[in-house]
Amino acid sequence: MRRIVLGLFLFNVGFSQGFLHVENGQIVEGNGEPILLRGFGLGGWLVPEGYMLHNQAWIDGFESPTEIEEHVESLIGPELAAEFWALYRDNYVAQVDIDQIAEWGFNHIRIPFHYKQFYNSSDIMPIGYSIVDSLLSWCEPYNMYIILDMHCAPGGQNGGPISDSDGTARLWLEEENKALTIQIWSEIAGYYSEETLIGGYDLINEPVLPAGVSLEEFKQLYIDITDAIREVDNNHIVYIEGNW
Repeated sequence: MRRIVLGLFLFNVGFSQGFLHVENGQIVEGNGEPILLRGFGLGGWLVPEGYMLHNQAWIDGFESPTEIEEHVESLIGPELAAEFWALYRDNYVAQVDIDQIAEWGFNHIRIPFHYKQFYNSSDIMPIGYSIVDSLLSWCEPYNMYIILDMHCAPGGQNGGPISDSDGTARLWLEEENKALTIQIWSEIAGYYSEETLIGGYDLINEPVLPAGVSLEEFKQLYIDITDAIREVDNNHIVYIEGNW
C-alpha cells in the first residue's frame, strides 16, 4: 500500500466579520475565537470513485469518474445516462444527511468536486454552483462551514484515477491546464467572495508531481491561483496541499 503524506499550509490576506480566517497560524472564526474544524467529507457525490463504489478494477476495468460515466452510458445510452447522473446528484446527498452530520457534532463539510462542474464553457451556469448553493442553505441553520476541494483538476493533478487523469498528471505538464485551473478558481472565488459559510478553498487535492517537474513550478502554480483568487476575494482561507 502506498503511503501518501500531505503538507498543509494556510494563507489568508484580510478578512471580514463572520469569515473563517487565520491569526497567528490558527484558524479562528470572524469574532477571533479559535475553532477546531471537525469535518465530514462528501466523497463520491460529485466525484464518483471506483474504490468507493467497490468496483474491482482488475475485473471491471473502470475506476475514474470518466470511466464510470462511460460505462454507465455504454449500458443504458446517453439520454438515460444523463437522467441517471441528474438523479444521482439529486439523491446522493440530501438535507436530511446534513441534519444528521450536524447532529453528530461536525462543524464543516468538505466537498470534493470535478473541475468540469464549475467550468463555464457556454452561457449556461455550471451545475456546481447550484449544488453548492443548495448545500449552503442546508448548512446555514447549523452555521456549518463548507470547504470546496478541487478533487479533479484539469489534466489531472496526479496519475491516479481519483483525479480523473489518464495515468499522467497533465496539470503540471500542459500550460492550458494550469490556465484553466486558475480561471475556474477565480470564477468560484468571485461567486462566493461574500459567503461567510464558505470555509475556504482547497486548491488541489493530493497533487503528485510527474518526473521532470520542479518544486519551483509546483509552488508557482499555487501562487498564480492564489493571486487570481485575491483579485476578487480577500475573505477566504486558501488551503494548499504539499506534493505527495
